[in-house]
Amino acid sequence: MNNYTLGEVTNNYDNLRVPLSENERSKKQGEYRYYGAQEVIDYIDEYIYDGKYILVAEDGNNLLSRNKPLCTLVEGKFWVNNHAHVIQGNEIADTTYLYYLLNRINIKGYVTGSAQPKLNQNNLNKIKISLPKIEEQIEIASKIELFDKKINNNLRIKEYLEEYMQLLYHEWFVDFNFPNEYGNRYSDNGGAFETIGGKNIPVGWDIIPLNNIVEKKTDAIVPQENPSELYKYYSIPVYDETKTYSEETGENIMSNKFLVEKDNLLISKLNPWFKRVVYPINIDSAICSTEFVVLKPLKHNILEYLYIIATSDRFTNYCTNASSGTSNSHKRVNPDYMIKYKIPYQKDIVEKFNGIVHPLVKKIHLLIAENKYLGETRDLLVRKLIK
Repeated sequence: MNNYTLGEVTNNYDNLRVPLSENERSKKQGEYRYYGAQEVIDYIDEYIYDGKYILVAEDGNNLLSRNKPLCTLVEGKFWVNNHAHVIQGNEIADTTYLYYLLNRINIKGYVTGSAQPKLNQNNLNKIKISLPKIEEQIEIASKIELFDKKINNNLRIKEYLEEYMQLLYHEWFVDFNFPNEYGNRYSDNGGAFETIGGKNIPVGWDIIPLNNIVEKKTDAIVPQENPSELYKYYSIPVYDETKTYSEETGENIMSNKFLVEKDNLLISKLNPWFKRVVYPINIDSAICSTEFVVLKPLKHNILEYLYIIATSDRFTNYCTNASSGTSNSHKRVNPDYMIKYKIPYQKDIVEKFNGIVHPLVKKIHLLIAENKYLGETRDLLVRKLIK
């Protein structure tokens, strides 16, 4: 192992960065990723970078809290604003190995400011690291990267399945082209309609609020009253990182939490535009943050149907438009308003639709569970192989 500063083993491309305002980006919508400090924040029609790079957050509270990884490994064509440093390994350092190494390092000594933490380029270059020979770096990184490739492949499958189900929902419950008694598309083949509540819907259907078919649950528990008990706990930070739950003992869980049972659906009332919707799978009981609204279906065979409604753009916009709060980053929608969302409904068609999407929704959440395991295994490997 040899000791270096980060500046000695990297090439820096910060000079190519160009920040764009939200208004400017709205006029340049396209296929290329536009990155901020931690993640993709938009898609535009041009790119600056093409290749494999490490994006290191330049500012933000995460520099100190490390609730998210410090770095993002990006490949392909993309654009970066001025909130992330852009670096590559040189002939001494493998870029992928550096990415895993930097996400392990404690950088608090290089961060300035507490109210607005910042990692400037000068301090970034001063970060001290130790590296094995380049050949060993490449070998180690290739082993670890296999896990990330599998995780990313699972995420792509998840996105394809979600897109398919939303398209199917739109076809059946917006365009009303569900199969008629002959297996033909209802609307396209002369299906009869009537007007209810100002909306044209198929004869025999109705327009109902969600609270006709779901119940809002508020059963609560104080985990610290059972300090040694291990809970499956759905929290906002863990959901954002893993899309699933953490396992924590009661002594480490602050304040009241809602009880979650099998076949419940969780929808975040906080910042609803993030589409935090939890479909608990393979659990008999769990707990969740009170930032989630816990819904229990009042009818059989509709849970997956409800999941697709809750993840739809229409429902998200409905909740977002009704959210309020003193801060733009912390707005909430009233749970009672949330479940007044109106939907076209016909029992037999809903149950038929639910039967089609049930295995697909289950597959999505099995992929999420697999990714959680893969991520934990990868992190164990990183700790073992990268010192």
